[in-house]
Amino acid sequence: LAATLMTRRSSAGRFALGAGLFCLLMGGFGLAGWWLDAASFRAFVAAVGFMKANSALNFILAGAALALNATPNVRRWEWFVAAVLAALVTLIGGLTLAEYLLGTNLGIDELLATDVDGDELAPPGRMSVNGAVGFLLAGNALTLLNGQPKKPRRPMVVGLLACVLLGLALFSLSGL
Repeated sequence: LAATLMTRRSSAGRFALGAGLFCLLMGGFGLAGWWLDAASFRAFVAAVGFMKANSALNFILAGAALALNATPNVRRWEWFVAAVLAALVTLIGGLTLAEYLLGTNLGIDELLATDVDGDELAPPGRMSVNGAVGFLLAGNALTLLNGQPKKPRRPMVVGLLACVLLGLALFSLSGL
């Protein structure tokens, strides 16, 4: 399947498709870990702690949106599905960030799986602040990327969002 998907794509398109499929796989392992109660699946990529269920869902949604946009000629249904997926990534990231900023619980943290391991920084089931900001930025970048952008400044804004995401990821990995 992956070989079929990789045909007739530019190197950037193949990279985007590979990254999208990797996100799908990573999120799928994380969500399967929650549903099967397998800690090793939840910790598939997490060096410290576990991937929360809503983070895993967002990785799946973002990966699917990116994979759908990796084709040279995006069909109308692919554009629509990718737009909905990108909007969901933005919504989940934004609502989680709002929970932190407002000091409230909107009830979205444990919709997919019950978590008993909260800590002093986050209630049970809630992704980190960095994760929420990252998904908010990624959802916006996927929205701008959707449908092969025709406006001249869109690629620049998507690149800027990607650089901010990379900086956020490196900051998170540094442990500071």
